[in-house]
Amino acid sequence: MSKQDRQGVRTATDLERKYKLAQIEEQQKTSAKQSIQMNQLAQTTSQLANSTNAELGNLQNQIDETNGELFNLVEYLDSIVDYIIEQGESGIWHYEKWLSGKAKCWCTTEAKTIAYDDALLGLGYVQSQEFPENLFTDAPYYVSVNGCALGIQSNTISNITSSNVEWCSMVHLEVDSAEVRYLIEAQGKWK
Repeated sequence: MSKQDRQGVRTATDLERKYKLAQIEEQQKTSAKQSIQMNQLAQTTSQLANSTNAELGNLQNQIDETNGELFNLVEYLDSIVDYIIEQGESGIWHYEKWLSGKAKCWCTTEAKTIAYDDALLGLGYVQSQEFPENLFTDAPYYVSVNGCALGIQSNTISNITSSNVEWCSMVHLEVDSAEVRYLIEAQGKWK
């Protein structure tokens, strides 16, 4: 082999080595870039995780606060919203017991014949009606008695207790007698 040929082989070998070294350097640069990118990705992921955990913690605190507020609102509404806890019938009466302790009852009596009384100058006919047994703890704070008949001028309540109501019906002078049904309503406390 001639000197020139040997130089050509060396040059080719040198070029191959340089090419391989360049490839290795390029792979190392690419590997270094990938390593840097992986580190940056890991840092970004860690920051996002920390940020997300902090946001989740804040969100959980907001949910806890909202739940507390809702619980307080429900307690408040229970204290102001009243509803029926028992209702039924007792004799001619319909009644309701409310959560707050309020009690209501109402009835329409059987027809009663009342007559003008010369001795009373038609000024009154006293009647009474028992309330449902043990419905009220005290005399009701509201009682209404309305008689429905021609010839009745008015009904005046004369006595109220926790167990009954008494009233006086005024009969008009021109009426000898009247068939009357009374609508009675009462409200008071059951507890």
